[in-house]
Amino acid sequence: MSDPANDRQSVAATSVQFSYDVIQQHVELAHQLRSDMVNHFFSRVWKAGRHAVRRLLHRSVDNRAEVALS
Repeated sequence: MSDPANDRQSVAATSVQFSYDVIQQHVELAHQLRSDMVNHFFSRVWKAGRHAVRRLLHRSVDNRAEVALS
């Protein structure tokens, strides 16, 4: 009788399971990377927006001060 570990169906099933596990790991890694990139992108957008508002408010205060002095 042949050893079940050497059986072609057993080897094929093990190979398919291994391939599935590797693919699943790569899919999970891709999802995490995409999530990290989206978070980084919106973090940068938020920071840029905050700085733009600060500059706008600062400029507005400077303009009011100039008008008050004249």
